[in-house]
Amino acid sequence: MNQKRDITKNELLKLVEVQLNKGVSKKELYEEITTLYSTSLLDENSIPKTIAYFPDYDLKLKYKQHNMVLYLLLLLTAVFKVIVAIPALFELQALGIISLVFLPFVNIWLALEVVKTRAYVYGIIGVLAIAGMFNSITYIASSGWWVLIDVIMMGVISYLGFMLSKKMFPNYQFSGPIKDENGDWIM
Repeated sequence: MNQKRDITKNELLKLVEVQLNKGVSKKELYEEITTLYSTSLLDENSIPKTIAYFPDYDLKLKYKQHNMVLYLLLLLTAVFKVIVAIPALFELQALGIISLVFLPFVNIWLALEVVKTRAYVYGIIGVLAIAGMFNSITYIASSGWWVLIDVIMMGVISYLGFMLSKKMFPNYQFSGPIKDENGDWIM
């Protein structure tokens, strides 16, 4: 008698990532996992949601350069946030310290998630970049036109975030993967 082995969420994430990086199709991977593993430790939709969380291998390769540009821009903006926060450190000590520590780490965390090509992060990056772009626009009068560099970088980051989300994860929206007309998950 063939018994299915239990799989945890972390094991499932790792298995899906490794198999998709080997070029296994999402449909084949779904069939393999449901045949070999029990989802008693997970909710019933964990497998298709987790598979949709990662891009197909060919899409990952196709948009690798775009992904790297987004990664580097996020790191560059983290450096700019530190530079901009340094004067605030002397004027508003508590706020400056919080800005100097917190804001760059958000960018670094987002950059690390971009390297991992996690579906949920691209839409978040697009929205946060738009918010950052509008925030920077409000400082043009007081800080000078050099703020346009930040606005342009935020525009590029927003564009790349939304574009990569749409291209690499066509069946993944802000709320997660979508379902077809029969109610089945589209991976």
